[in-house]
Amino acid sequence: MFPEHTSFTELISLEDWKSIQDSLSEVLGIAVTTFSPDGTLLSKSSHPLRLFTEIIPKISKDSDCCIRFLFESSLKNLTNVKEETQFEGLFGLNIFVIPIRASGDRIVAYSVLGPL
Repeated sequence: MFPEHTSFTELISLEDWKSIQDSLSEVLGIAVTTFSPDGTLLSKSSHPLRLFTEIIPKISKDSDCCIRFLFESSLKNLTNVKEETQFEGLFGLNIFVIPIRASGDRIVAYSVLGPL
């Protein structure tokens, strides 16, 4: 088993994880982003929606507005998410949060799928 305080980046390199995340995103055709339990961005979004990469940043002139929206809405505290969870995000789009466990119940990261 893994030591109690093993971090996500001790289990897998971020470069390898980004490759897995990109493949998952491509197969599903949706955005996938990975966060640490404290909400730190571990891996930038793969396959983001045009709405979030082109349209909203032109309106708000804020390139991180979509990531910040996640934490200013229902996802303020990822540590409360213990199981796969669905949230309604900006414009009524669905966002799914999936805990990534190292072993047992210990969550080392979260994959955020969507919005879709």
